[in-house]
Amino acid sequence: MAQGFEVFRMEKLKTEGAVVRSLRHDLDLSYENEQGEKVALDGLKENCFYLTTSTTELKNAWYIVKDKLDFEGKTIIAYGNVKILLLDNCGIGNLSRVEVYDQSTLYIYSESLDENIMGYLNATSRESLCAAIGNNVGNNVTINICGGNITANAGNGGAGIGTGSLYYYNSQVNIYGGNITANGGCEGAGIGSGRGTNSTVNIYGGNIKAKGGEGGAGIGAGSSGDCTVNISGGTVYAKGDTKGAGIGTGSYGNSIVNISGGNIEAVAGNNSASIGCGFNGTATVTLTNNPTINAGRIGSGGKGNCIVNDLRDGKNNGTGTLLSNGSVVIISVVGAIALITCGVFVVLYIREKKKKGNKMPFL
Repeated sequence: MAQGFEVFRMEKLKTEGAVVRSLRHDLDLSYENEQGEKVALDGLKENCFYLTTSTTELKNAWYIVKDKLDFEGKTIIAYGNVKILLLDNCGIGNLSRVEVYDQSTLYIYSESLDENIMGYLNATSRESLCAAIGNNVGNNVTINICGGNITANAGNGGAGIGTGSLYYYNSQVNIYGGNITANGGCEGAGIGSGRGTNSTVNIYGGNIKAKGGEGGAGIGAGSSGDCTVNISGGTVYAKGDTKGAGIGTGSYGNSIVNISGGNIEAVAGNNSASIGCGFNGTATVTLTNNPTINAGRIGSGGKGNCIVNDLRDGKNNGTGTLLSNGSVVIISVVGAIALITCGVFVVLYIREKKKKGNKMPFL
């Protein structure tokens, strides 16, 4: 079973033939995972509804999308533990936002993983300071994307997927699968934090394209924001706008970036690194295992400060220059650690025991 679909186990999915009973309908819903195995949803009973355009407040239940719904610029608000299932060739269109309320969790699932028929969700924020999918009026929210063709375009100051622009808010975004396109508003990240806010982004799979607004990272922090980014799988394209890193920090922000897998392409904005710091930002970047990384500078951009820990297994997959202005680069290759600081090169030979990788966290 692929890592990205371990989340289904937590939802008591079983192979073949389980039936979900709603208040008014009997549903027989099956899914197809990455190995082509049939799985089905079990045990929901009364907490399952068909979503309609008249339903904009979703509360502690499953919502099944079985039509092509035009929400005409409305906002959906998710309260509590909300799960949206997008059936094939169906979806939610013309949304302004999906607002994940204070202390709430949103899951987005698709019936199958065939991108040609997979269900969709499209949101373009019509309000400034707001994320297209995420929290704008609450704190400590979690967004789990397990499938679907997802498009999220933020208003100024907000992330495409993640946090809006209020300084004390934070969010966690977990991506397990699907095709995701996310664009931050001015000063917001594509996926991560908005202006001045905090977020954590975990990417385990999926096909992801993320672009920051001016001053925002493609994936990571918005302007003056903080973000931790963990990437262990998936195909990822991330582009920062002016003063924003492709993956990492926006202008004047802080980030921690851990990449242990996946196929990564990162493009820097002006005065920024491809992976690491945006303009005047700070970052710590750690590379482990053997991800494929195609990037320009890995480290610091214009006037930023970055620590890069390159602990990969010795293979050079892709491209990337580990040295740029303001960086401290720590390289571990066959038991040697090289410290490169401001042009000074010192080699310390030590014996290093290889550490085991962390397992994917369960939701």
